[in-house]
Amino acid sequence: MDQILTTTTILYDDDEIRVIWAPADSKIVLITFGDAITPAQDHRFFADTPLRKSGISAIGVMAKRANWYPSENLRRASQIILETIADYETRVAYGGSMGGYGAVKFSRLLAVTHVIAMCPQWSIDREECDGRDPGWQQDFLPAMRGMSIRSADVAGDVFIFADSYNAIDDFHCRKIVENYPDTHFIKVPRVDHHVTTVFAGAANLRALIDGALTRDMAELRRIARQIRKSHWRWRSRILQFAMRRFPRLAAAYLAGSDNRDLLRENWRYFPQLISHIAETDGAPRAIAFFEEFASLIPAPAEQLLIGAYLAGVTGARIAIATSHGSALVYDVSENRAIHKAGPLAPWEFLVEAEYHGAEVALLATIGGTRFPLSVTENGSLVFASKGLRESVSFELIHNESDEFAIRHRAKYLSAIPTGAVVCDRDGPYRWEMFRFRAFGAARAP
Repeated sequence: MDQILTTTTILYDDDEIRVIWAPADSKIVLITFGDAITPAQDHRFFADTPLRKSGISAIGVMAKRANWYPSENLRRASQIILETIADYETRVAYGGSMGGYGAVKFSRLLAVTHVIAMCPQWSIDREECDGRDPGWQQDFLPAMRGMSIRSADVAGDVFIFADSYNAIDDFHCRKIVENYPDTHFIKVPRVDHHVTTVFAGAANLRALIDGALTRDMAELRRIARQIRKSHWRWRSRILQFAMRRFPRLAAAYLAGSDNRDLLRENWRYFPQLISHIAETDGAPRAIAFFEEFASLIPAPAEQLLIGAYLAGVTGARIAIATSHGSALVYDVSENRAIHKAGPLAPWEFLVEAEYHGAEVALLATIGGTRFPLSVTENGSLVFASKGLRESVSFELIHNESDEFAIRHRAKYLSAIPTGAVVCDRDGPYRWEMFRFRAFGAARAP
């Protein structure tokens, strides 16, 4: 199936749902249901990219909020859906989480032949769940009462995939099996509620469809195991378990990984990694690790925290680095901040950041004394002395590129190419971007 989906049409649209038709030259049609965190937008729908690559016809049912697909809205939409797919004998419903619920719940209404559902819910109505918390209570509304999946709702061969170690997901899957005993429950351990993410991709979707159509349970379990073990989220869950039981072995494993997704997910283990690397490979290696992966730490405050720990372990100094590759420096002889890339003169000191709640102070430590820096009327960054309008409060504003801007009273600090540092820019552009890095440290061989 190498045809490409070229056109999409909105078949149905109301206040709660939107239905998109994406035809292709295929013998089967997938009816996909979106999840709770991705509302309907334009002609996009769940799994549209892998389906486009696979050349499979698709109906995309998308919710406009986390509404768990109100039954009345689906009934109104079902007529045009059924008319559109009337020529398809093989109809596969597919979705994850809230979308998995929709795929199972409306399988009979849409006359599907197969269902593939990732970590679906059975009901988020607590009264139907014997008083236990079924999760997602922030989305539950009184109109959802009695929303559970019943045997009369379900049709076709149903295959559900979930992590049985996740108590809530396991509960929902077992309730679906209880109400529709022909359901096949394929366990995907140690991925938590991320089954949909782990199974994403055109090749994985095609493999799951092929396994479902042939009802080859051994093959589906093999596929699930193979996909799970090749994904960083599974390795992350195993790592977190190992960090509790075998921390030294786990730290050694993570320190040797170059998987940025795995490292980003587990950045809180960086202190253990830094200690392990410094102990086994030396301080230069630990410093090099921080410099390479500090951008994976989610925000400046956490980056500074891990950097301070690095400094305590290795003796490295943490600088505020500019977009030029230089560092912010306080020049005592001229009483002003500059930026430079080379070694510091005896009268030059790194500018440091110090958090005070939501505010940040910029300072230089000289002879053990911390001197806060202020912004003058012309935008210079200096040590406050008599006659200067002083203020020591700044904001560090994180952007999507793992950098931050430094703002004071609506003006942004800028490291201009001449080496000067001024706080007079109206917006954070290239020269107003900063990050934390180790300064003047020996490089690992």
